[in-house]
Amino acid sequence: MTDNGGAIAQKGFNYQNAVISLVAIRNYKKPRFEIYVEADDDFEVLYGTDYHAYIQVKGYKSLSLKKLLTSTKGKPSIIEKSLSSGDELSQYKIVVYKFTEKDLKEMDENFSEELFGKGYMFSENQMQQIENLRSNKLSLILTDFKTESDAASKYLVGEMHAQGISVDKKANLITNELFKLISQKAEREIQCDSDRQLKRISAAELTPIIQKVTSLEIFDVVLSKFEFTEIRNKKI
Repeated sequence: MTDNGGAIAQKGFNYQNAVISLVAIRNYKKPRFEIYVEADDDFEVLYGTDYHAYIQVKGYKSLSLKKLLTSTKGKPSIIEKSLSSGDELSQYKIVVYKFTEKDLKEMDENFSEELFGKGYMFSENQMQQIENLRSNKLSLILTDFKTESDAASKYLVGEMHAQGISVDKKANLITNELFKLISQKAEREIQCDSDRQLKRISAAELTPIIQKVTSLEIFDVVLSKFEFTEIRNKKI
């Protein structure tokens, strides 16, 4: 696969980075966890021995099932593109921050969604409209933040707290490091199939980012006990 669209689209783009960061924060401890940024889809998640999800992120003002099924200028629809990768064991997710209420009411809520914690499954009637055998593996994810970076960062801080990650004063260091890592991977161009690994973010890369910030939090607590001046604290 040699789709390098992400090398351009990722620059200055926050919503997709925030979604990937959310998945990383929530799931990095899973065995063999890894993310591929802008490889066969907006991003992919793998863990365990056989879990593989293809995820599209759509930061539009509003979407509906009709829009997800609409193809324009000869290009496949959002759903067609989403379900075109992988195999019968794969999972598929479309992430948005707003979706037509009428469609949502018809869908089934899933409060045990494996990556985000909550998602929506299409109803039987909606799957008939989709007309794809893989539609039962397709989930809609509705995020609690939109495309504003400040709101997304605050939400990610809350998620870090929920995951037991120390976020007292240096939470932004984590989000900044994650965003930087994601952007670097997205900007890598794929010239051949073996270059796919350039898009990979492993748990081994994610863990030090989180551990470093947690260590800094602990260091600040220790430092405060010495009652040094603020200038000396900064030098230390």
